[in-house]
Amino acid sequence: MIDASLLEKITLNFFGDVPFNILDSKKHYIYSVMNNIERILNTCRGSVKHIPDYGLPDLSIIYRHLLSSLSLLQKYINFTIFKIRASCTVLQIQMVENKSTDFIIAYELLCKLKEVGYIRFSTTFDGDEAVRVFR
Repeated sequence: MIDASLLEKITLNFFGDVPFNILDSKKHYIYSVMNNIERILNTCRGSVKHIPDYGLPDLSIIYRHLLSSLSLLQKYINFTIFKIRASCTVLQIQMVENKSTDFIIAYELLCKLKEVGYIRFSTTFDGDEAVRVFR
């Protein structure tokens, strides 16, 4: 089974201060994928010169055209994860009703991880153009 990334092994921590040493190898892999997806979605497309498809387009443009741009954002998420994270296949992206003022948009991603199987990630996009991914 694939384990955590080198950075996570060095820092002994995952995003969100999840301690490395309390998780088994399956959860290391899940958290590593989740952290990787969060990094991808928080990166502006074009800012990683050697990987042009890494990241999402400028979210301020998406936010300016909300409602009409929601399906476009879903397509960008799916395309980007497919291109960058080959071990993760997004099977479904579903918008979640926003019952909070902490974020603007929320999606639930049903994914298939090669080493684990099916898993759901929740994703929120807040007003500061930050993306959070969690289980």
